[in-house]
Amino acid sequence: MFHIDDVLPPSFLTKILNTLNEDSIAVQIAVRAQKVYLTGTLKVDNILHRWSSSRSMTVEAVGSRINNLLIEYVVGGDIEEAFRCINNMKVSFYHHEIVARAINLAMERPESENVLLDLLREGFIQRVISITQMSKGFNRLIKEIRDLCLDIPNANVLLRKFISSATNEGWLNISSLCQLDISPEYVLDENDVRS
Repeated sequence: MFHIDDVLPPSFLTKILNTLNEDSIAVQIAVRAQKVYLTGTLKVDNILHRWSSSRSMTVEAVGSRINNLLIEYVVGGDIEEAFRCINNMKVSFYHHEIVARAINLAMERPESENVLLDLLREGFIQRVISITQMSKGFNRLIKEIRDLCLDIPNANVLLRKFISSATNEGWLNISSLCQLDISPEYVLDENDVRS
């Protein structure tokens, strides 16, 4: 069951099952857990219901609350209110979503870049967002960079810039990140997009 929130790698269950006696109760529990918790579209919802204090929050609801708090923060600039909203959601295992959405919003709206990076930096400094969640959020964007480049032609350049700033300021550990490697055929030129 630890794999549900990526505490253990997906291969863990397979390795354990191969070492156990087929008739053991542990195998029955592991197989049931794999079927119930780790398959289907409700995997993330299962995580939210088991790890958060709110039984009524869905992934969509959390995502919507994150979007609202980011937009409200960009407009109002009240960092303490933003942190209060983050803490009130009680989904610390899901803070990577805040990181990914904040960076994505900063790429979409360059005028909000500084304020959103300040939110993440201060979130780390004040221990609202852990270094692990920071890395997870950035890694999500690194893995999605080709798709991001379709909507934001210079997303790869911006993401590299944000990673550089975050690592230089100490709120992101570069060694915990995936390789950001974009082949030239996936990098869109703004002139190509406009024509």
